[in-house]
Amino acid sequence: SNEEIGWYLSTLSEEDAQTVADLMAQHDTPMAAEVTRIVAIPTMASNAGQVYQTLTQYTTQTDPAGTLLDPKLTEIVILNRTTALPIIEGQEPPTPSVDEMKIEIDKFKADHPELSVVYLTHEYPEDAAIGAQKRDLSNAILQRMAARGETSGDASIINTFVESNALSPTYLSTISTTLENPMTDMVNGSFKVPQEAYAQFPMLFAPMRLQEI
Repeated sequence: SNEEIGWYLSTLSEEDAQTVADLMAQHDTPMAAEVTRIVAIPTMASNAGQVYQTLTQYTTQTDPAGTLLDPKLTEIVILNRTTALPIIEGQEPPTPSVDEMKIEIDKFKADHPELSVVYLTHEYPEDAAIGAQKRDLSNAILQRMAARGETSGDASIINTFVESNALSPTYLSTISTTLENPMTDMVNGSFKVPQEAYAQFPMLFAPMRLQEI
């Protein structure tokens, strides 16, 4: 509920609250009242070449019977992670690179105006964990949800990534159906970690196995 979201957002640190405010200031179009699912995608510049194809897969999502989902019920929010360009004493400040991610997303939005896509950016230290980016993205989405007011219904946040693999055509509807159970607050998808990753980072096995239990 908006009351619970408001309470949670009130507990954020001053730094995290400022990050949410900065992200909210980048997009002035409010979330539609009818949205029931929000796809949250944290990403970085190296994924620019895959983002258009990833977004395209959300235009063909269906229910189990094969009927296309109403695009007005879905919003996609993308947070692109940037890092500060190094400044070397005695040299001219570096020229910011072209935002290829924004170019690809703008191209997709022009081709598919029926689907709401919100593009945000935030600068992180080079050693910042992906968890910080995912947290900031979720906080911004919660703020967008709260701004709709009490008359809007519940909505689910679906955290995912820019995918090179094909999504199941019922990816969204399967998650939505599962979350309709009032006893279910969260679901976690399965994924495979390459065996060579376990060989190189043996401590990775325990947390991954815990997720599968």
